Amino acid sequence: MAQRAYCLLKTMPIAKDSLQSLRPADVCKALLAALDAADGRRRKRKRDQTPDSIGLSIKRELLENAVRDDPSPEAFDEWLLNYPTTHAEPESSGAVSAMARAVLEEWRLAHSLEDFRVWLERGAPSDDAKDEKPRDQPGGVWKDELNPSSDQPLFNATAVVLTGGKSSRMGRPKALLLFDGEPLIVHLVRALKRMFAETVIVAAPDQELPDLPATLVRDEVAYQGPVGGIYYGLKAASGEFCFVTSCDVPFLNPALISYLTSQISHYDVVVPFWENRFQPLHAVYRTTVLPLLKGQLDRGELRPIYLFDKIQTCKVDEDVIRRFDPEGLSFLNMNTPDDYQRALQRWSELHSAASRMDDESVSCTVELFGMARMLAKTKMVDLSLPQQATLSDVFSELAEKLPTLVGRVITPEKNQLVSGCACNVNGLDFVRNPTAKVKTGDRILILSADAGG
Repeated sequence: MAQRAYCLLKTMPIAKDSLQSLRPADVCKALLAALDAADGRRRKRKRDQTPDSIGLSIKRELLENAVRDDPSPEAFDEWLLNYPTTHAEPESSGAVSAMARAVLEEWRLAHSLEDFRVWLERGAPSDDAKDEKPRDQPGGVWKDELNPSSDQPLFNATAVVLTGGKSSRMGRPKALLLFDGEPLIVHLVRALKRMFAETVIVAAPDQELPDLPATLVRDEVAYQGPVGGIYYGLKAASGEFCFVTSCDVPFLNPALISYLTSQISHYDVVVPFWENRFQPLHAVYRTTVLPLLKGQLDRGELRPIYLFDKIQTCKVDEDVIRRFDPEGLSFLNMNTPDDYQRALQRWSELHSAASRMDDESVSCTVELFGMARMLAKTKMVDLSLPQQATLSDVFSELAEKLPTLVGRVITPEKNQLVSGCACNVNGLDFVRNPTAKVKTGDRILILSADAGG
């Protein structure tokens, strides 16, 4: 069914500047194929956890009617707005009206958002589609395989930590610098194992390291710079792509790392650009770039940036980075003893603040589905809220973190969801009252009317 949706979208004459080029019936056929694909995946896994099976039935009937009536692009908005009175029973007109608005949003997204068309082409993949491996691009991966959740490591990705530098200015191995009584490399591996199914450490030929729950590889030729470390790490990795970092960064940010990995679908490298510099040792690389890295080593080109002009590179700018890491602590590395002392002080401040926040705040997780996930380009967001927080506080904080949701998922006032979206708490109860209290540990599911996979 996913292939059927892909073929249907490929036949659509897509042009962003003209509604004439895209027929409503074609979009609705693709949406129907996406629903069929989601139904197939649920049956395959004996899964019956759709947020609103009645709503999905309403949506299917609406789409079938749109295909049959085949309204023109100019008339489709009015066709949808009139649909509740022309096609629905009075007792169900409210639900039908909400669904018509959701389809209207999808119709508009089909014109304005390329990622939405790609999502449809793939049969609207969701969490339970991971075993289905078709790829419509070389090296492509399902977006939903890129899971930002810290308790579900990326199964097709590897974390690579480079430890083989000389540490000449520091005067001792940076990987063994102590933080809270443990070597920094121990902290890094522990954090990365929560995000990635595999961790690879790249060390110098004779470098001593503590026992770690990771794969240890050695530079075949010592001190070939970052390109050598990246090459040997990617070569040892079993994942399709790797997050590469160095051993002297105490402040890894899981949210930023998850965002970087989520962008790799259409690129060979995803690299942050911070303070007017690329950050190649906090970047995501496909293993398919190995031959190019080998060529650089052979030519003595030991700077990673020589790679970026030769491949599909996603440059992540500062304004995006600051959404996840306002101070850019992810890029605070240590080269001298003074750097180490400043990092220890910052470490102490952050951990003290975190302890106070644990005592004073409510921590919850928001999980996005359907159109909300497509707009945000992420599936999960962790929030820290004041004591006595309500769902209204959740929506307000989420709007600050993901402003693209305002007006389409969250109201412009940022205190509740728009019509056609629903909120479920802990997978148990749908809650409509924005003043409902939120507790630490709650999972807030935000579902748009199109969520069904």
